Amino acid sequence: MKTLTQLQKAKTSTPAATLDASSLASDSDLDKMTFADGNPVYSAFLINQILAASTFAEDQPQLALGFGVTVFASIAPRDGLERLLVVQMIGCHNLAMEFMARAAYKDQCSEVLVKSVSYAARFTDLFLRQIEGLKSYRSKGEQKVRVEHVHVNASAQAVVGCLNAERKS
Repeated sequence: MKTLTQLQKAKTSTPAATLDASSLASDSDLDKMTFADGNPVYSAFLINQILAASTFAEDQPQLALGFGVTVFASIAPRDGLERLLVVQMIGCHNLAMEFMARAAYKDQCSEVLVKSVSYAARFTDLFLRQIEGLKSYRSKGEQKVRVEHVHVNASAQAVVGCLNAERKS
């Protein structure tokens, strides 16, 4: 298994798209802890995408990888589709934060400030939609309605429990 230091060296010596995926062992701790698919090529590709989507991977690849893998593990994707979405979410979050940081730069023209804030807002909105998409995918589209408070007037009737309406043909 490549250590984080070796991944750092690989990242700084090669373009992000050419990380050597074949050298990651399928029984690596990284696969067991976060990617859990047993496929070292797939895991390395996802790691590569996390690094490529990080705005600070060139300067601090170990930190970028550590952050990405920690976020990935905390969301705990359950299947391949969720893994891909989580990597996209990490990239979207990174870009939102990058544009927020750019908006905070001192002595910049108002046009750059407005564009930075606009992009940050767009990426933040996209991130929230990705969260909702993940939530919907995990619930298989089921919707739950929770009634917190009900008023029943003196002359009315209330039913407590599940109701199943049958359609008449």
